[in-house]
This record gives sequence, structure tokens and C-alpha cells, in this order.
Amino acid sequence: DDEEYLDLDDLEGQGEEESDQGGAEGAAGGRGKKPCSRPCKAKRKRYKNLVARIEDSIRADPYNFNSERVEQGLPPSVLQAPRCREKLMERLRRLHARELAGGGSGAGQASSSSASGAAPLLSGAGQASSYSASGAAPLLPRVE
Repeated sequence: DDEEYLDLDDLEGQGEEESDQGGAEGAAGGRGKKPCSRPCKAKRKRYKNLVARIEDSIRADPYNFNSERVEQGLPPSVLQAPRCREKLMERLRRLHARELAGGGSGAGQASSSSASGAAPLLSGAGQASSYSASGAAPLLPRVE
């Protein structure tokens, strides 16, 4: 009984090695298990929010960015995965260098200009011109 169980484990282990080495054969069949599993949706979302928060702080004040302090403050899920940590830190270094060199790609500038552009939409005089410029009709007909 025990020998049969061990044989099954050995066979399962060999099958996994073959599927890992198979590469294209496993992908063509569509049923082969990938060697690396994808993080769950919640973990991916937390990571995405973490990156966005750090990138926003770099864009807000690139001269006071401290990569060592950021690296020490990373969550355990990132710290325990060396590849993930290095990839994130390299991404942040590139963004930091870009922000110091030329003020960034303009994404931060676009968001600040759109925020200031939203103010006239709230005033009564700016509504008519904003609707005509956008091509959208106002919800209520204009009374003249």
C-alpha cells in the first residue's frame, strides 16, 4: 500500500517536470498547468494601488524622494519576492530620473489642468460655452 502511494507521487513529480520542460506543447494543448501561478485579484489590486501611491508621491515632490525609505516601507508580500521588489524599485528609479530630468511625461500636468478646467463647469456662465465646445447637449433646454 505504501509502495503504491510512493509510486504515484513519483509519477506525479515526473509529470510536472515533463510539463515544465514541454513549453510549447503544454501551451498548445491549453490544459497544461503554468509553472508560475498568478497572484489573486485582491493582491494584484493592492500592488497596483501601492505603485500608484508611490508614483504619485514621486511626481508630487521628486526632490525629496528617498528610495531606501520606500524600500523599507514595502509590504511583506513585495519584500519576500526579490524579483518583484527589484522590478518595482527599478520602475520607481526610472520614474524618479524622468521627473528630475524633464518634469515627467505630462500626465501629472494633464490631471492638474483638467482639475482647474472643471471649475468653470460649476459656474453658471461657463456651462453654456462648455456644452457647445464639447458638442453635448445640456440636460435642460436653454431659455433665452
